[in-house]
Amino acid sequence: MLCITATVQVMAQGTLSDTLVLRNAGNGRVTLAPNSSTTPAGSWRITFPQSTSPTGSLFYGTLTGSNVDLTWLPPGSNDQVLTLAGGVPTWATAPGWLTTGNTIASSWDGTSGSFLGTLNGQDLVINTNGVFRARLVGGATNTGNLVLGTTTASPTNTLATDADDRLTVLGGDISLNSEGSGAITRQLLFRGTAGSGNFRVGADGGDFFWQGGGGQRLQEGSYWGIEIRGHRGTSAFPAFVAGAGSDPHVNMIAAQDNDPILVLTPTAAFTDNQQEWRNSGGTALSIVDADGDVGIGVITGLTSKLQINAASTTGNAIQLDPWGNGAGNTGEIRFRELSTNGTNYAAFKAADAMANSNTYTLPSAVGSAGQTLSIASVSGNDATLAWTTSGGAILEEVTAGTANIRRKIAYTSGTVGVPGLYATDLMGARNNAAQTASGNYAGLLAGSNNTASANYSAVVAGTGNTSSSSYAFIGAGAFNTASANYSSVLGGTSNSVSGSNSSILGGESNTVSGAYSMAFGRGANVSQANTVVFNYPNVDDGATRVGIDINDPQTSLDVDGGLVVRPPGNVPVPANNYTIAIGNRSYIVLDPAGGNRTGLILPNGLQAGQILVLRILETSGNYIQLPDAAANNAALTGNWVGRANDTITLIWSGVDWVEISRSNN
Repeated sequence: MLCITATVQVMAQGTLSDTLVLRNAGNGRVTLAPNSSTTPAGSWRITFPQSTSPTGSLFYGTLTGSNVDLTWLPPGSNDQVLTLAGGVPTWATAPGWLTTGNTIASSWDGTSGSFLGTLNGQDLVINTNGVFRARLVGGATNTGNLVLGTTTASPTNTLATDADDRLTVLGGDISLNSEGSGAITRQLLFRGTAGSGNFRVGADGGDFFWQGGGGQRLQEGSYWGIEIRGHRGTSAFPAFVAGAGSDPHVNMIAAQDNDPILVLTPTAAFTDNQQEWRNSGGTALSIVDADGDVGIGVITGLTSKLQINAASTTGNAIQLDPWGNGAGNTGEIRFRELSTNGTNYAAFKAADAMANSNTYTLPSAVGSAGQTLSIASVSGNDATLAWTTSGGAILEEVTAGTANIRRKIAYTSGTVGVPGLYATDLMGARNNAAQTASGNYAGLLAGSNNTASANYSAVVAGTGNTSSSSYAFIGAGAFNTASANYSSVLGGTSNSVSGSNSSILGGESNTVSGAYSMAFGRGANVSQANTVVFNYPNVDDGATRVGIDINDPQTSLDVDGGLVVRPPGNVPVPANNYTIAIGNRSYIVLDPAGGNRTGLILPNGLQAGQILVLRILETSGNYIQLPDAAANNAALTGNWVGRANDTITLIWSGVDWVEISRSNN
């Protein structure tokens, strides 16, 4: 031990310096010397503590003038760090987060307390093994978002589409695994406020649960609906499909075509309802029972695949609204044929426009074979239907001729005939298929064995009648024929019209072959055009008698009134030996045409007995001579020379014109 109470000064390389060197037995040394690189501002002194300390360290204590007092610093506790307090070194609890955890007084509440993070806008990044693992975004964009697996500060969100989502996972899954064996359900829990229950989504490894908590019903949100979609084997999340706007709803959407939207599969021993729709009071309003029968307004005792109880005073259990605004777009009910026969159907549908809402009430009992359904009574817009008997006849439409009408009984004991397009065939019976209304728009209203084979032809009644040309018509009778366009037979028997636009009014065995001609009676044969024959005279029947204003004519023509025979226009005689035209005339006025004319020639008459009156024009200053000669077709009492207003009356004998009388006026 060395005790030195004086100051030791040592020269260093010619320079006076205060130096203290302490050696040990191994010639090691510790040297205390001033800094020689700078010139000290003055002298100063270090004073040691007055006593030793069991443990601790010397540290710079107080400064008095140029004197420094050293002080013992006791050792700190585990996880303390040396820091300054008022400029003085002191031990303090470490301010950072320790690998073994920290004991803190309080957590950060937004103003004070302990927290792990940054004090500026930088992200909090977590690395392991020198590789980025997670980022808690601290910037203005996506503030507070937690990003896993990517160094991108604002990544594309593969978990949701909302930019404010607080969790983004790229290239991985979120797994909620059971902690041990047994049916321990892992779940996502959305806690509600006190008393409102919780919403849970979870699974126990085999089943998937989505349920309310605390006795709460699972129901839609108050604004946005619930959307459920998916498909086994889908590689990507399905594209969004808009639902019912902003109204609360539940959307169930298949991820691809032909996927079932909702499948409910009960167990083999299932006996309760497969599905129920209930009101707010819990009462079932509609069900699907264990057999798959559907009840609407009926919740027990279903006896058909679909059973409906209107439960309304209006009684409208089923209503089919129009599916568009165009013609024919009203709803309809269809009844399909057997699938082995095809896909045809019979349908009922409403008219496009209706003046009122109409209700038809069905009969209370089953009708008899052959009866038809008709309206029995009407009250307002309500009609009551009843079964009625219509002589055993059944009306039907024949598919081979669209929109026609035929009595089914018409061929039950005969041969089927097919009516034409829009034809009507109500005839009582027929012997062969040709005896039908086969023309388009043709008609047979009654009778038997009648035929209407041309378009727009018709037979009203009778038997064996044939209307075989367009617009031909037979009213009644037997074995009559109308074979020309616009020809007609009103009645009678064995009459035949073959001239176009000609008619037989009635009678027997009459024939009209001339166009625009007409006959009636018995045995008439009219071959000329534009001819009217009232009966052909027969010895047995007596002469035909026509009365004008006479009820019982006694002669062939009995007229109670005047008789007028009109001449044509004045006939000029421009030369001698001139032949005038008579034709179907009985009164002719001759005009000498400014000269005396001789040798007038008359043509043959049309029929023996034809009367002819010749008169000279009353203003004529010349004459006309008709010779009494066979060459002139005249058999007179002498040559006739007629001047103004002179007349001669003749009759055709079949050979020549024979004079009846003459006058000199």
